Amino acid sequence: MTQGALFSITFQTAALILLILAGATFFHALLGFGTASVAMPLLLVFDLLDYTSTLALVGLVVLLALARMLAAGSWRNADMPAVKSLTVWSLLGVPLGVWILLIAAEKHLKVALGVMVIVASVYQLVRPPVRPVAGLRRWCGLIAGIAGTACNTNAPPVVVYCASRRWDPNVLHATLQLYFLPVAIIFSVAHLTLGYFSGGIALLGALAGVILWFVTIPLGLKLRHRIPERHLRTGMHWCLIVLSVPLLF
Repeated sequence: MTQGALFSITFQTAALILLILAGATFFHALLGFGTASVAMPLLLVFDLLDYTSTLALVGLVVLLALARMLAAGSWRNADMPAVKSLTVWSLLGVPLGVWILLIAAEKHLKVALGVMVIVASVYQLVRPPVRPVAGLRRWCGLIAGIAGTACNTNAPPVVVYCASRRWDPNVLHATLQLYFLPVAIIFSVAHLTLGYFSGGIALLGALAGVILWFVTIPLGLKLRHRIPERHLRTGMHWCLIVLSVPLLF
């Protein structure tokens, strides 16, 4: 989709895109992750933007969402050694992710995104015990860096690692946000360098940023302790599985 096409989309299409992004950031505020995992499949399944435009738009919105979450002060509870290690290993995976993004066909990237989201959602539903093993943090960080650059969805491997640590929910939320922010900046810089950003992407991202900054994230943070997290996670992951299946074909 060209920049001109982005500026010429109908009001209804733009409203649907913003609604999807608002819903994704609302789940992020509730669960600590999910902006890209929710928004990417929805935007691609409904063919609202092409793959590279989706990467750039969702990447920008993820950055804004993380900045808003950290502005709430949750970062003080983070496990800093885990944040630093995951960040370093994710950055090491960025060059390989860029290489895959440049050589892989869009169809193959969509299939990879669908498989990753489905596997991660099934894992979250089943919740098998994961014991901390030597190198798990490094491998999860590296895979997250590759997937984050090529598919803009780096949460699944990191969430698997965090599940093995059995952290208190406050530590889990803070650690995820503090890890996601620096790597999201790098992913966005990579997509900017590759020419995926445009004026239309910036405009949609800015509009989504206003909505998430003042509405969806404050609402999600307010409701986080009032709605059973287990029920939210279960519903979200079943929806993601259903929405990601079309990406496989």
